[in-house]
Amino acid sequence: KAEGYREMREVPLSGVVGSGYFQGRADLVMVGNEVYLFDYKYSKGGDDEKLREMYSEQMEKYAEVLERAYPSLVVHPFIVVIPGGRLLPAARKGGNLKKNIYRDNFN
Repeated sequence: KAEGYREMREVPLSGVVGSGYFQGRADLVMVGNEVYLFDYKYSKGGDDEKLREMYSEQMEKYAEVLERAYPSLVVHPFIVVIPGGRLLPAARKGGNLKKNIYRDNFN
């Protein structure tokens, strides 16, 4: 557990996103000075960019709901690929550089 962060597992997330209602469950959310969102995926194949593309809409919705819940904090979404133990920063649509800093540093 990261010091100074509250760890929440299987977090239900819901709200109006775009033109519709969204409901989902994030595997792990850590809240402190920033918000870290982790969603576990059991995908066997695909390169990192394909996996980001496959899950980008879902991760964007999760992040948007968390940004509303924690408006003063930056949300960092990550995809955790279980086979191989890879951690992929999720791409953010329309996110500013600050919100994309982890994605940019991993490339």
